[in-house]
Amino acid sequence: MLEVRVSGNFFARSADALTAAALAGLGIVLLPDWNLVMELRDKQLKILLPDYSAVPKTSAIWAVHSHQRHVPPKIRVFIDFLIETFAKARYS
Repeated sequence: MLEVRVSGNFFARSADALTAAALAGLGIVLLPDWNLVMELRDKQLKILLPDYSAVPKTSAIWAVHSHQRHVPPKIRVFIDFLIETFAKARYS
């Protein structure tokens, strides 16, 4: 294991702000690859540590909708889309 001390004064809690900083060349970010789909696909950013996972494999994404006995078809289709999209392992 290698430990590296870093310094700087940039801090953000927003994935969008962190992504913008990385795109501007201000440094590296630790974000899930699904959060950087377009940037990875367009090769604007690249994964530096492919064997290191930013989130545990058990992390969940929740689709929250109103409770009904019957889920409307458009909601079911959207939930199925989310499952298919986020089930992909990597975008790079």
